[in-house]
Amino acid sequence: MSVSANTVLTEARKLIGTVMGTMAHHDIVDLYNATKPLPVGYQVKYTDDWCDTFVSFIGIKTGATDLIGRECGVQRHIDIFKSKGIWIEDGRITPKAGDIVCFNWDDSTQPNDGWADHIGFVESVSNGVITTIEGNYGRQVKRRTMPVGWGYIRGYARPAYGTSTSSGGRAGQKTIETIAKEVINGAWGNGDDRKKKLTAAGYSYDAVQVKVTELLKGSSSNQASTNPFANIVINDKWDTDLNKYLQRYYSLKTVDGIISGQIKGAWNAGIIGITFGTGGSDLVAAIQKDLGLKVDRNMGPGTIGSMQSKAGTTKDKKITNPSTLAKKIKQNLKSKGKPW
Repeated sequence: MSVSANTVLTEARKLIGTVMGTMAHHDIVDLYNATKPLPVGYQVKYTDDWCDTFVSFIGIKTGATDLIGRECGVQRHIDIFKSKGIWIEDGRITPKAGDIVCFNWDDSTQPNDGWADHIGFVESVSNGVITTIEGNYGRQVKRRTMPVGWGYIRGYARPAYGTSTSSGGRAGQKTIETIAKEVINGAWGNGDDRKKKLTAAGYSYDAVQVKVTELLKGSSSNQASTNPFANIVINDKWDTDLNKYLQRYYSLKTVDGIISGQIKGAWNAGIIGITFGTGGSDLVAAIQKDLGLKVDRNMGPGTIGSMQSKAGTTKDKKITNPSTLAKKIKQNLKSKGKPW
């Protein structure tokens, strides 16, 4: 896919002012974590450094992942740049708009070939001054200016951008927005079938899904002003997305999409985003309190049956995949702003 530097920079500019800990920052982390497989198997936390997560997020959102790769660790990302043949091992050059700049804060002189620990996009170069857009610069997305050849610059990646429009489509293809509208209308199927069809047709599945979410959010913007769950995409999976929705609904401190510390059984086999062990889950405890149940922090048959009764779905006291209970909860959150 031929994504232009302008497409990438336009998307990065939209995030300027995003502050760590806000919903917009969480959206950056969530999209990174939702794009599988996760690099080195690591799920980024909201408390982690996130400069490279931001760079990867922009790549995912614009369909440029094939050009720049995905990582949350800068030095590992340099290895990806090298494997793609786009790494420039020289911090003294004059970069181009759209280049990805890496920094090493432990060395202020050139040549700088130490361990890289920060990353961002080159937005422009004028009269020997570089302007960048960086995530996690002072805990937010901000611009920075520096002279060409600044001692802290480790080097640059120069992705093989094309000259496409902001849609990210290549010549002869429909725009991402057009495809997203077709997805919403059911033309591309669901789940893995949709992913296979989009990929085979040369489209970025991740970019299309992002646009689908944006379009659905836009179509319900008036409702979204009062209902934070108005942009939910309805499906019948009890997945990490649903866990996050409920964690946010109950205002839990941790919003990681995981139901932790559970007893393994047939009743919870259909849950995506569950870990087994001891200690139970804050989310399950919140649900049990809400439903007036005894709080034991475990998603057992009794709790599941009570949720099914409250939601008005078949009461079989287990969560399967697909799950009518999960679908009903998502529908309720979207339409009413609450699960029951």
